[in-house]
Amino acid sequence: MRDARELRGRTVRNDRQVSIVAVEELGQIAGPLGVPEIKPTWLGVNLALSGLADLSRQPAGTRLVFPEGPELEIEAIINPCTAPGKVIESHFEGRAGLASDFPKAAEGLRGVVASVRRGGDIRAGDPVRVFLP
Repeated sequence: MRDARELRGRTVRNDRQVSIVAVEELGQIAGPLGVPEIKPTWLGVNLALSGLADLSRQPAGTRLVFPEGPELEIEAIINPCTAPGKVIESHFEGRAGLASDFPKAAEGLRGVVASVRRGGDIRAGDPVRVFLP
């Protein structure tokens, strides 16, 4: 993710937003829905993290920093709606009602929206450091 811009030789913040989910939280949503899994791609997110089970409870201003320099700043939790629920439902034939059940199951677990403070590459398996505001 190369989103920082150069301005007269210095890197400036880029407010482009990305959506992030925690794999562990997707598991917590799948349980009440009675499905074996929810894949991050079904929610249309930009980034899925593992090992940060309480991602959706991180306060605004929390920074996520990756080894090669990328830094994301959490702005807000994502409120669940039926749109991703419809995608989930499409993957489980004969499971009508998942779309309408998704918002309640995903309340407080849907992930976050973050802005790019510093661009760079994020690779699968990269550790992330969390800095609270």
